Amino acid sequence: MNLASAPPQQLEPERGTLASALYPPAVAVAPLRVGLLVDGDTVPAWVARIVAQIRESGFAQVVIVVRNGEQPRRLSLRARIRARLRHLLYQRYTQRDSARRRGPDSAFAYRDLQPLVGDASWLTVEPKRRGHVHRFSTADLARIRAAQPDLLLRFGFNILRGEILGVARHGVWSYHHDDSAQYRGGPAMFWEIFEGNPLTGTVLQRLSEELDAGHVLYRSHAATHPHSLELNRNAAYWKASSFVLRCLRTLAAGDALPETVSGRCDKPLYRTPGNLRMAQFLGTIAARKSHILVEDRLRVPHWFVAWRRGNPLLDPHAPRLSGLRELPCPRGHFYADPLLHLHHGEPWLFVEDYDYRRGKGTLAVLPWSDDGPAGTARTVLDLDVHLSYPFVFEWRGETYLVPESAAAHRISLFRARAFPDRWEFVCDLLQGHRAVDATLHEHDGRWYLFANVCEAGGGTYDELFLFHADTPLGPFRPHPGNPIVSDVRRARPAGRLFTRNGQLIRPAQDCARGYGNAVVFNHVQELSPSRYREQPLGRLAPDWAPGLSGCHTYSALAGFEIVDGKRPTWRRSVGAPR
Repeated sequence: MNLASAPPQQLEPERGTLASALYPPAVAVAPLRVGLLVDGDTVPAWVARIVAQIRESGFAQVVIVVRNGEQPRRLSLRARIRARLRHLLYQRYTQRDSARRRGPDSAFAYRDLQPLVGDASWLTVEPKRRGHVHRFSTADLARIRAAQPDLLLRFGFNILRGEILGVARHGVWSYHHDDSAQYRGGPAMFWEIFEGNPLTGTVLQRLSEELDAGHVLYRSHAATHPHSLELNRNAAYWKASSFVLRCLRTLAAGDALPETVSGRCDKPLYRTPGNLRMAQFLGTIAARKSHILVEDRLRVPHWFVAWRRGNPLLDPHAPRLSGLRELPCPRGHFYADPLLHLHHGEPWLFVEDYDYRRGKGTLAVLPWSDDGPAGTARTVLDLDVHLSYPFVFEWRGETYLVPESAAAHRISLFRARAFPDRWEFVCDLLQGHRAVDATLHEHDGRWYLFANVCEAGGGTYDELFLFHADTPLGPFRPHPGNPIVSDVRRARPAGRLFTRNGQLIRPAQDCARGYGNAVVFNHVQELSPSRYREQPLGRLAPDWAPGLSGCHTYSALAGFEIVDGKRPTWRRSVGAPR
């Protein structure tokens, strides 16, 4: 067994301090004083996580909890029966969906709030109600002001109007399901599934008396689950639980929050669907689930690598590919994540080699020539966990490799002892997080590490984190703008950064309609230890070969362009077990 097959922990790091933090430290001169607006003594787990983060931050603290003491409005028996019958199918669907999908790690499992807020004072108020709007009395406002909150977080009450919005100097912050953009009303995140919208948005905003939508402090987009409201909400709420602390960290550093005003929404107000609409919805999702089940049993999303010789991508604004040739792959395997690397002037193609029967990937390499592939693939790295996305680079005369090993919750760095077959472990660049598709880039004498990270129970498609260091050996420090992208349409890396027409381009995956649906080319406009800014340029859609349903890695070097593609294929034809 060579060093490449030994688990990383058996080898001693040569240098580099292990990085585990996703954000740089932030310490306020005086801790930010936070107030909570809640409906009771217990809160959902995703809210409990926000409160726990505040308590542990060192730069913020909860000073007051304002509890809604309004007595529940009781409808007449006739009205309750009418409402129950009108929404019977919706209630049955949500009850069954929650019963099947909700586990102990659900974002909606209730937690006791008292142990999380410590010595914070509690205040029970009875707001004045008019329709769906709550207003606070002068006496209650005075009690809240006495706690001197810097901001209030709304996790309860109804629509707030009046002086409560100006009690704290940073206002009242409230979560919404991106209703400011398209979906005013509710139920939250249901109509995205109903309408087949590939995106589900979440926003944190500062409430405003003048604006129905408020001022957006943070916005993120995730892929919509095709049929489960519980799963769609669970991932979105867990991810959103990080937004408050990110904004508080910005305030603690003395910076202003980048507030934006949402565009006008011309759609009608959405309401809980009646039985007729639910019958339509249930029929639609039954068809979707049946299609997914049949596809999963009979076919597999088979990846392959394709290449062409000629001028590489010249116009990232309107990328076009044609005349590609598929790279042969052994039966029972697929190749993906291609990266072409020049070693002493000779090209080598590194790929993920996925074995269907083992259910895991290894890293393989093929010799390359002026005519394309010049030999068969051979395995160069095989660990106990699944490996993919081989990122190979040169530094100071030596060759290094960073594989994706997300299952091990680390980003590891290897060095070639005898290129391309033997690799030795150097150090972990990041540990303690499920990070995918790590991509390194040297810019202005500094090294940057891009990786998508699953921070709090969400997916690995949505949020791109950035780290920087003096050398590729680390130690890597988190970027203050983390996550630098929070959008499923262009977050996850899709290959090494490259320069075209004087512009630095970052390829990224568009996963809105499923994992690795397309490649998006982003112009990196600003990259430094303190700033990051990019702008999407163009999109490489999966239309360059028949029957494609995705492409998610792009590599161009030495006069070659190489991409991978995904094509639904009969399991038997590629040797995949059923």
